[in-house]
Amino acid sequence: MKQLWNREQRKSAFQSEAMHPATWIIRVKFLKEASEKLNSFGESRSSSHLVWIEYMLLGMALESLIKGHMVFRGINAVEQGKRRLVIAKPFKSHELHRLAKHIECPALPISAQDYSLLEKLSVFVKWAGRYPIPTDDQTMGPQQASNKEHDKICKLFSRLLERLERGIG
Repeated sequence: MKQLWNREQRKSAFQSEAMHPATWIIRVKFLKEASEKLNSFGESRSSSHLVWIEYMLLGMALESLIKGHMVFRGINAVEQGKRRLVIAKPFKSHELHRLAKHIECPALPISAQDYSLLEKLSVFVKWAGRYPIPTDDQTMGPQQASNKEHDKICKLFSRLLERLERGIG
């Protein structure tokens, strides 16, 4: 099948999309909407078999949101690989609590409680929402969620999204 874009067109599109915060915000909203649809089934978080997937989607939404903030702050999302442009190393991480350190500042404080929530969500993004087991025994353990915790995650999400939209808007 014939390529629709030549190499330079692909490179240009890749770089401009990766380096625009709005690209990240669009994905954030899709992921958050999907998590809300799972949440709408009305099951208790402590008994729902969908909670792991809901938390994976919430975590992925927060990951994209944090990365959108990183782009907004001027952190380059793209680097030159051996033969092509690739996503830069900091953007390949799913460690939300570590990614958040790139965006914390006086105008956007992130509390110890926020970091704890982000660390917990990282587990769902990396494996708990995707696979039956982690890649090693060190991260194995029960994964639990509560309505109170979910509310805190949603408040953090709203705060970060509002701040980024206001910044680029």
